[in-house]
Amino acid sequence: MGQDKNPQVILVEDDQPLARLMIYCLQQAGFSVEHIMEGRSALEMVNRQQLPALIIIDYLMPYANGLRVTNALRADSLWQAVPIICISDLLSEDTMIGSLRLRSDGFLTKPIQPEKLVKLAKRLSAPDHEIDLIFED
Repeated sequence: MGQDKNPQVILVEDDQPLARLMIYCLQQAGFSVEHIMEGRSALEMVNRQQLPALIIIDYLMPYANGLRVTNALRADSLWQAVPIICISDLLSEDTMIGSLRLRSDGFLTKPIQPEKLVKLAKRLSAPDHEIDLIFED
């Protein structure tokens, strides 16, 4: 058997200070984090064969928003099982419905509370996580 590896998280967030905070919190919790700055680059993830344990994606970004990226990932059978957490500073019914419609597994509102981020990331990245939508505000 190979060595144990930290679960990989792909973070798609255009707000650099927020991304640094989230990366720090996730790394301290034992995750390996790859940061992607904008949606257009995130769309290229679909071409990868190596799947992460979890994707955390901002709902509103330039070029390609979180809904567009989530939709592209969910349309690919290889990526359908990867849990996705949407984050947004918009706590509206439309935002939540969009997240539900695209089958994200969790939703966090900004400002991000580190303990909620880590708790949800651990829960959804576990190999035996239950599939249900989790909203944290």
